Amino acid sequence: VEGASGVTRSAAKDWDHYYRASKRRADMIEAELVKAFDAPYDNLRILDWGAALGGVAILLKERTGMDVHASDVDKHSMDWLRSQDAGVTGWDLEPLQPFPFEDQAFDVVYGISVFTHLPPEQVDFYLDQLKRITKPGGRVFVTINSYHNIKNHPPAPRVAHMWPTSVEELREAGIFYRSYSAETQATMDFAKKAEYGLTSHSPEYIREVFGKFFKVLSIGEGRLGSQDLVTLAHLD
Repeated sequence: VEGASGVTRSAAKDWDHYYRASKRRADMIEAELVKAFDAPYDNLRILDWGAALGGVAILLKERTGMDVHASDVDKHSMDWLRSQDAGVTGWDLEPLQPFPFEDQAFDVVYGISVFTHLPPEQVDFYLDQLKRITKPGGRVFVTINSYHNIKNHPPAPRVAHMWPTSVEELREAGIFYRSYSAETQATMDFAKKAEYGLTSHSPEYIREVFGKFFKVLSIGEGRLGSQDLVTLAHLD
């Protein structure tokens, strides 16, 4: 799909792989819902932030029947999702623009492999937006690249320059970001509007910076393969 995200282009080439990845992610989020909320919790309003084609959101809708919404800066992905009549509302986002949702609109927001692509100067903006749209008592789940990734998942040589070389380097930096090449960013329409690349965060950075907006409940190492799962709750 010309101009779409890398995830969407990959899914178009290998749908079975995309489905398996979506299932693992849906399993993880559903397990977190069970831990975070007393049953029955079928009245939750949920947002998939950075949903790509919405595979995780569709599975959660099928399994739980909850009010599930999906959003992404990749309009191609949201157009596809809206064409599926899957019971999931698709929302178009604009990079570095306020989310098109009311304050305290969602009980749960999850963003899988979103902060893993955002440069440092965008972090506070998106944390503020996530806090604004999440209800007090709600939860925000996001994944990050961190120490577990460095120790257990060596990068491919072609992208090795985009990753910290050691835990010590990431601990010292706090956040480590390298942008994709201009050629790569030019293949994705949304990346023409805002910087986009690969990002790693130290747990210390998460607790300090994310902790200004949310209570950091946990950082689960390797909960999603190479990525950690960060669980956030309102400070209120």
